[in-house]
Amino acid sequence: MRRISILFIVLGLISLSSASSRAQRALGAKSLVLDDGSGNTLTISYPNTSPTVAGNSTLTLSGGATFTASHLNAYSTTNQAITNGSSVAFASGITIAGGFTVTPSFDNFAPSTTGIYNVDFACQISGGGNVAITVNGVVQPGASFGTSSGTPATVSGIAILSLNAGDVVRLINNYGSSISLIPALPGSTTASIRIVRIQ
Repeated sequence: MRRISILFIVLGLISLSSASSRAQRALGAKSLVLDDGSGNTLTISYPNTSPTVAGNSTLTLSGGATFTASHLNAYSTTNQAITNGSSVAFASGITIAGGFTVTPSFDNFAPSTTGIYNVDFACQISGGGNVAITVNGVVQPGASFGTSSGTPATVSGIAILSLNAGDVVRLINNYGSSISLIPALPGSTTASIRIVRIQ
Protein backbone atom coordinates (compact mmCIF):
# COMPACT_ATOMS: atom_id res chain seq x y z
CA MET A 1 0.00 0.00 0.00
CA ARG A 2 2.87 2.32 0.88
CA ARG A 3 4.58 1.63 -2.46
CA ILE A 4 1.36 2.50 -4.32
CA SER A 5 1.06 5.82 -2.43
CA ILE A 6 4.66 6.71 -3.25
CA LEU A 7 4.04 5.82 -6.90
CA PHE A 8 1.04 8.17 -7.06
CA ILE A 9 3.09 10.98 -5.49
CA VAL A 10 5.91 10.51 -7.99
CA LEU A 11 3.49 10.42 -10.94
CA GLY A 12 1.83 13.58 -9.63
CA LEU A 13 5.16 15.42 -9.45
CA ILE A 14 6.06 14.33 -12.97
CA SER A 15 2.68 15.57 -14.22
CA LEU A 16 3.12 18.96 -12.51
CA SER A 17 6.62 19.29 -13.93
CA SER A 18 5.35 18.51 -17.44
CA ALA A 19 2.50 21.06 -17.11
CA SER A 20 4.97 23.66 -15.88
CA SER A 21 7.22 23.04 -18.91
CA ARG A 22 4.27 23.43 -21.27
CA ALA A 23 3.25 26.66 -19.53
CA GLN A 24 6.76 28.06 -19.83
CA ARG A 25 6.87 27.20 -23.53
CA ALA A 26 3.49 28.84 -24.00
CA LEU A 27 4.83 32.08 -22.53
CA GLY A 28 7.17 32.35 -25.49
CA ALA A 29 4.40 31.84 -28.02
CA LYS A 30 3.32 34.69 -30.29
CA SER A 31 -0.37 33.92 -30.27
CA LEU A 32 -3.07 33.23 -27.70
CA VAL A 33 -6.25 31.27 -28.40
CA LEU A 34 -9.23 31.61 -26.07
CA ASP A 35 -12.03 29.04 -26.40
CA ASP A 36 -15.27 29.20 -24.40
CA GLY A 37 -16.16 25.58 -25.28
CA SER A 38 -19.26 26.68 -27.23
CA GLY A 39 -17.65 27.15 -30.62
CA ASN A 40 -16.50 30.71 -29.94
CA THR A 41 -12.76 31.30 -30.16
CA LEU A 42 -10.55 34.35 -30.05
CA THR A 43 -7.02 34.32 -31.45
CA ILE A 44 -4.69 37.19 -30.58
CA SER A 45 -1.36 37.24 -32.39
CA TYR A 46 1.68 39.38 -31.68
CA PRO A 47 2.72 41.74 -33.21
CA ASN A 48 -0.52 41.67 -35.24
CA THR A 49 -3.05 43.93 -33.47
CA SER A 50 -6.08 42.60 -35.38
CA PRO A 51 -7.27 39.41 -33.66
CA THR A 52 -9.47 36.88 -35.42
CA VAL A 53 -12.76 35.89 -33.87
CA ALA A 54 -14.76 32.73 -34.62
CA GLY A 55 -18.33 32.16 -33.51
CA ASN A 56 -20.84 34.80 -32.43
CA SER A 57 -18.43 37.04 -30.49
CA THR A 58 -16.97 40.31 -31.66
CA LEU A 59 -13.88 42.13 -30.45
CA THR A 60 -12.27 45.41 -31.32
CA LEU A 61 -8.71 46.24 -30.31
CA SER A 62 -6.74 49.33 -31.14
CA GLY A 63 -3.00 48.98 -31.63
CA GLY A 64 -0.45 51.39 -30.28
CA ALA A 65 -2.76 52.87 -27.62
CA THR A 66 -1.12 54.19 -24.49
CA PHE A 67 -2.54 54.74 -21.02
CA THR A 68 -1.37 57.44 -18.65
CA ALA A 69 -2.41 56.84 -15.06
CA SER A 70 -3.63 59.84 -13.09
CA HIS A 71 -5.27 60.32 -9.72
CA LEU A 72 -6.31 62.93 -7.23
CA ASN A 73 -6.90 62.43 -3.51
CA ALA A 74 -8.12 65.31 -1.33
CA TYR A 75 -9.64 65.68 2.11
CA SER A 76 -10.84 68.12 4.74
CA THR A 77 -10.75 67.99 8.53
CA THR A 78 -12.58 71.27 9.13
CA ASN A 79 -16.21 72.04 9.90
CA GLN A 80 -18.13 73.23 6.84
CA ALA A 81 -21.53 74.88 6.53
CA ILE A 82 -22.57 74.38 2.90
CA THR A 83 -25.53 76.13 1.31
CA ASN A 84 -27.67 74.33 -1.25
CA GLY A 85 -25.84 73.97 -4.58
CA SER A 86 -22.46 74.96 -3.14
CA SER A 87 -19.36 72.79 -3.27
CA VAL A 88 -17.66 70.78 -0.56
CA ALA A 89 -14.08 72.04 -0.10
CA PHE A 90 -11.11 69.73 0.41
CA ALA A 91 -8.46 72.17 1.64
CA SER A 92 -6.73 70.14 4.38
CA GLY A 93 -4.64 67.99 2.08
CA ILE A 94 -4.35 67.01 -1.57
CA THR A 95 -2.25 64.61 -3.62
CA ILE A 96 -2.19 64.79 -7.42
CA ALA A 97 -0.46 62.61 -10.01
CA GLY A 98 -0.86 62.69 -13.77
CA GLY A 99 -2.50 66.08 -14.23
CA PHE A 100 -5.50 67.85 -12.69
CA THR A 101 -6.41 71.52 -12.48
CA VAL A 102 -7.59 72.54 -9.01
CA THR A 103 -9.17 75.86 -8.03
CA PRO A 104 -7.64 77.80 -5.09
CA SER A 105 -10.75 76.96 -3.03
CA PHE A 106 -10.03 73.22 -3.49
CA ASP A 107 -13.60 72.45 -4.58
CA ASN A 108 -13.32 72.18 -8.39
CA PHE A 109 -11.24 69.46 -10.05
CA ALA A 110 -10.59 69.12 -13.79
CA PRO A 111 -8.62 66.24 -15.34
CA SER A 112 -6.09 67.15 -18.03
CA THR A 113 -6.69 63.89 -19.94
CA THR A 114 -9.90 62.52 -21.47
CA GLY A 115 -10.79 59.08 -20.09
CA ILE A 116 -12.93 56.96 -17.80
CA TYR A 117 -12.60 57.92 -14.14
CA ASN A 118 -13.63 56.38 -10.85
CA VAL A 119 -14.90 59.10 -8.50
CA ASP A 120 -15.63 58.24 -4.88
CA PHE A 121 -16.18 60.33 -1.78
CA ALA A 122 -17.23 60.31 1.87
CA CYS A 123 -18.70 63.10 4.01
CA GLN A 124 -19.49 63.28 7.71
CA ILE A 125 -22.87 65.05 7.74
CA SER A 126 -24.43 66.41 10.93
CA GLY A 127 -28.10 65.48 10.68
CA GLY A 128 -29.86 64.93 7.37
CA GLY A 129 -28.31 65.86 4.06
CA ASN A 130 -27.64 64.93 0.47
CA VAL A 131 -24.51 65.40 -1.64
CA ALA A 132 -23.96 64.75 -5.34
CA ILE A 133 -21.17 64.45 -7.87
CA THR A 134 -21.52 66.99 -10.67
CA VAL A 135 -19.71 67.40 -13.99
CA ASN A 136 -19.79 70.91 -15.45
CA GLY A 137 -22.60 71.77 -13.05
CA VAL A 138 -24.81 68.77 -13.89
CA VAL A 139 -25.63 66.16 -11.25
CA GLN A 140 -24.56 62.80 -12.67
CA PRO A 141 -27.09 59.93 -12.92
CA GLY A 142 -26.86 57.63 -9.91
CA ALA A 143 -24.38 59.96 -8.18
CA SER A 144 -26.55 61.61 -5.51
CA PHE A 145 -26.32 60.14 -2.00
CA GLY A 146 -27.79 61.17 1.34
CA THR A 147 -29.08 60.41 4.80
CA SER A 148 -32.25 61.30 6.68
CA SER A 149 -30.69 60.53 10.03
CA GLY A 150 -31.02 63.15 12.73
CA THR A 151 -27.62 62.18 14.09
CA PRO A 152 -24.21 62.63 12.43
CA ALA A 153 -23.73 60.07 9.68
CA THR A 154 -21.14 59.21 7.05
CA VAL A 155 -22.48 59.52 3.52
CA SER A 156 -20.37 57.93 0.80
CA GLY A 157 -20.77 57.27 -2.90
CA ILE A 158 -19.05 56.20 -6.07
CA ALA A 159 -19.51 56.80 -9.79
CA ILE A 160 -17.72 55.73 -12.96
CA LEU A 161 -17.66 58.76 -15.25
CA SER A 162 -16.52 59.46 -18.79
CA LEU A 163 -14.69 62.78 -18.54
CA ASN A 164 -13.20 65.03 -21.18
CA ALA A 165 -10.05 67.00 -20.50
CA GLY A 166 -11.12 70.18 -18.69
CA ASP A 167 -14.45 68.85 -17.40
CA VAL A 168 -15.06 70.26 -13.91
CA VAL A 169 -15.91 67.73 -11.19
CA ARG A 170 -17.46 68.96 -7.94
CA LEU A 171 -19.14 67.46 -4.89
CA ILE A 172 -22.11 69.67 -4.01
CA ASN A 173 -24.84 70.02 -1.42
CA ASN A 174 -27.91 68.67 -3.22
CA TYR A 175 -30.23 68.70 -0.20
CA GLY A 176 -32.38 71.76 -0.85
CA SER A 177 -31.17 73.53 2.29
CA SER A 178 -27.87 73.99 4.10
CA ILE A 179 -25.92 71.04 5.48
CA SER A 180 -23.09 70.88 8.01
CA LEU A 181 -20.00 68.72 7.85
CA ILE A 182 -18.41 68.02 11.22
CA PRO A 183 -15.69 65.58 12.33
CA ALA A 184 -16.87 62.50 14.19
CA LEU A 185 -13.87 62.96 16.48
CA PRO A 186 -11.53 65.95 16.90
CA GLY A 187 -9.10 66.04 13.99
CA SER A 188 -10.84 63.34 11.97
CA THR A 189 -11.86 63.73 8.34
CA THR A 190 -15.08 65.58 7.48
CA ALA A 191 -14.89 64.97 3.73
CA SER A 192 -12.68 63.14 1.23
CA ILE A 193 -12.68 62.60 -2.52
CA ARG A 194 -10.69 60.45 -4.91
CA ILE A 195 -10.67 60.74 -8.69
CA VAL A 196 -8.76 57.94 -10.44
CA ARG A 197 -8.40 57.41 -14.18
CA ILE A 198 -9.14 53.75 -14.95
CA GLN A 199 -9.25 53.81 -18.76
